Amino acid sequence: MNFETLKTINPRNLKLLPQSCVKHAFIDENDRRNAIWDMFVTESGRCFFSVCAELYVHESAGLYEYIKETGEIKCCFELDQAVCCAPDAIMPSKIHTSMSEMNDGRLIMTTHTTSQSSKHPYWYPEPFYNHVFEGYQGSNILIYDPVTGVLENRGIPVPHESIYGGVYDPKKNAFYFTGYLRGHLYRYDVESGALTDYGKVTEFGTFRLHLSKIDGNIYSASRSGRFYRINTDSQEIEELGIFFPKDYEPYSTEKHVQLDYICDGPDGNLYLHYIFGYNIYRYNIKENTLESVGSGRPDDLELCDPNQHYGLLTDENGVFWYTLSTLTEIYDWTTAYLIRWDILGGGKPQNMGLIGCPERSVNVMAEMHYHDGTLYFTNGNHHFDVPGMFAVDVKKLEAMDYNLDDEWEEIPLSRDVINYLHLENPRAVYPYGDEEFDRQFERVQNYVDYCRRFGVFMAENAMEIPHKHIEPYPFWRIFGHKNSPVHRVWYEGGELCAELGGDKKHRYAGGKFEEISAFTEKAAPVAVPQDKTPKAVGRYFRAVPTASVKIWDDKYLVGTEDGILFVWDGENACSFGACPNTSGEVRDICYCEKTRTAYGVIGSYNDISIVFSFDEKRGVTYLGRTHFNIESGLYLNCELSCIAVNEDGTHIAVGSNENMGTAYDIEL
Repeated sequence: MNFETLKTINPRNLKLLPQSCVKHAFIDENDRRNAIWDMFVTESGRCFFSVCAELYVHESAGLYEYIKETGEIKCCFELDQAVCCAPDAIMPSKIHTSMSEMNDGRLIMTTHTTSQSSKHPYWYPEPFYNHVFEGYQGSNILIYDPVTGVLENRGIPVPHESIYGGVYDPKKNAFYFTGYLRGHLYRYDVESGALTDYGKVTEFGTFRLHLSKIDGNIYSASRSGRFYRINTDSQEIEELGIFFPKDYEPYSTEKHVQLDYICDGPDGNLYLHYIFGYNIYRYNIKENTLESVGSGRPDDLELCDPNQHYGLLTDENGVFWYTLSTLTEIYDWTTAYLIRWDILGGGKPQNMGLIGCPERSVNVMAEMHYHDGTLYFTNGNHHFDVPGMFAVDVKKLEAMDYNLDDEWEEIPLSRDVINYLHLENPRAVYPYGDEEFDRQFERVQNYVDYCRRFGVFMAENAMEIPHKHIEPYPFWRIFGHKNSPVHRVWYEGGELCAELGGDKKHRYAGGKFEEISAFTEKAAPVAVPQDKTPKAVGRYFRAVPTASVKIWDDKYLVGTEDGILFVWDGENACSFGACPNTSGEVRDICYCEKTRTAYGVIGSYNDISIVFSFDEKRGVTYLGRTHFNIESGLYLNCELSCIAVNEDGTHIAVGSNENMGTAYDIEL
């Protein structure tokens, strides 16, 4: 990503909100936790937020209440008192974008993770997805009664999955949530405890689920910007046929158009923005149309690229409030300007000032709420500092009718170095001296150094398949979810071909689709006597061949239901054991005579599938996942169903048998 800086900046854009309008409070300064990723204000006006741990901090999360009138922050519960976590496991370090108020006044929420196992140098859950001791055990559903203080742990609905976002449906007393690692949508019936898995709805890691009071339905989107609705009456996903436009190039490629904030407008429409989108959009529910209402950036606010909106809501007068932040190469979000925009009244976006107090500003504003004249902001992810809460009296703010150009003690210049890091030479502009700049910048540098080491570690331990080039075929974007699972892939004349579909089946070849009545049956695996098939101890009933291919010297490479690979020569089996990264069957195997190399896919329907290769010199090599962040977007499929290799062994084709059916042509 290319980052810009500003050479100069008007001092007005380094000024804070009027300080008589703001209140701020922080958790205990001795607390090691450093982030907030969920906050909710109840109908009665009580404000609850999660205290989270991420990056180098190895701690579990907690729920706290912020009392604006007194500035008090009090603990409601700590997760380590309610959730039992194995000592070496990846911890439940967050409550993330899931807090909702239920019909009976209790709060429902889920745990999430961004804190590593005590055995790991960094947080990296994917390689340990199925690890018994060092993996993430799974997210818990929690229900908290703010009146009695009673906490109920409903357990782990999806083993090993980390729940990333959720919302409560008051009509049916149900809770909808998404999985971070595999991208599935789930529905939890609060009364019966029944769980519904809707399958894959996003590549991975989308968190925003919005319950609209306009029509009572839930709205969300995939990471690549496919907008969809959950009909809470029928309990079905409705595809709206809308993809968010890429309006902020080069930043808003499809991997950066993830739904960020969405709210009900007073005119009966939904308003939304997405990560690295330039504009704010209006969605007309009745007409099913999405249109831009324009850029939310004030004309007199100097911002460098990339920058983004964060938060979006309206007050009782129908005025929209949100923030704008700038991303820099040296640090994450460096600014958080509060923006007021009377969209329906024909006004223009207004910069109200930087959110914060002189010594510390808000720079990563994860959640924003409005209640009875007060805007509530989370204040976390500030270096490794403790998090807190920030509140703004909107009525008092608007009544002041101030000008940021005025020299006034009420609107001081920020002392926080973070607000200067988007400048080309921040030290030269910083008005409080080199000593203060250096003191703060040392903390910034420590944070940056840690993040860079983390990036190096991730690159050295990458899980994506090594490749020269990737050509994805996202069939789900053409045929929708139900008719996109890929049954078979192969090559004709060097071109990738596929059979795909559900109710309607299609054959893809030569860049064209034709409807077919039935799939081509896959060849049955070679027959191997049960007493000769390699087995896992105590799991003999799983010693069933599921895929095979003929290799050199009339031998067969065979995979079993238990994920074990072996070579069969007609009399004896030479086993290569089971894949350590999965806990499912071998789904498909292919072979290239020219390179004398076989390729296969392994992993059950609820696992994270792995592609592997096999040859005479190296035996089995586990190549990785189909998780690619490439020029055309971000792609991830977990349930791989089929694989093929071209004649000269330079390309493999991989297909996924899940809702977001996709095939990949991978140049090795």
